[in-house]
Amino acid sequence: MMAVLWDTWKGDEQDLESCVVLTQSANEDCFEVHNRMPVLLDNHSLEPWLKDGTLPSPPEAGSINRYPVSRNVNHANQNHPGLIRPIPRLFDHE
Repeated sequence: MMAVLWDTWKGDEQDLESCVVLTQSANEDCFEVHNRMPVLLDNHSLEPWLKDGTLPSPPEAGSINRYPVSRNVNHANQNHPGLIRPIPRLFDHE
C-alpha cells in the first residue's frame, strides 16, 4: 500500500479534492527506472505512520517485482487490461 495524503478544500462555490503520493529515495529494485519511489506501507509500518507520521525505510532489495509495460499507461484515455501486460523490452514503444 502506498502512503497518500488526501484533502478536500471547501470553497464558496466549489470544493476541490486533492491528493499526493509520498515519495522517498528509490531502492535497488527501482533506481534504474527513477531516483524516487512511492513510500510503501505494510501492516507493521501503517500504524506508526498514521499515529506519529513515521515513514518506513525503502523496502529491501529484491522485494519489488517490476517488468516493462507499454508507454500507453501514460495516456489517461487508455484503460484496458493490456496496459499491464509485460512487453519484451523496456523501451520498445518509444
